[in-house]
Amino acid sequence: PGYTIDCRYVQDYPSGSVQWLYDQFTADGSTTKYTTSGNFTANSLIIFVNGILQQATVNYTADVNGLYFTFVIAPVNGYKIEARYVNQATADVFFIDQSIGDGSTTQFNTSVKFRATSLWVFLNGILQAKTTEYTEDANRLFFTFTTAPLTNYKVEARYVKN
Repeated sequence: PGYTIDCRYVQDYPSGSVQWLYDQFTADGSTTKYTTSGNFTANSLIIFVNGILQQATVNYTADVNGLYFTFVIAPVNGYKIEARYVNQATADVFFIDQSIGDGSTTQFNTSVKFRATSLWVFLNGILQAKTTEYTEDANRLFFTFTTAPLTNYKVEARYVKN
């Protein structure tokens, strides 16, 4: 294919029931289809281009069998592409919640209790740093930004159900 696979790693959560897979590619400016090293469900797939979260169905589509993803437009030559996903066997416990900032709200609830260390929070597609930009509720039912997201900023939380 017209892309380079740079690396792959696996991260297990302490309980051992969730396995994160990570693939990294370098764009060549023309390739749109990228094959992952493991199987995923569309719900668990997270794609970044040069560190910016991409929107499913807007920037890329995911294979229904969890084998590859396809960009709507090929990323620019030399851009770094990262695919992060939960292995298909445990993806049914993966949740995505979305909200919109109003300029004053700092606390955002999750749909269900999340597993410790599994929460990823994005603000307008940028991954936020835990403890610096947000904190997790001790009971793992919500998270709180240190500064309220601006009006109309997209807040997205991705996490594994406890």
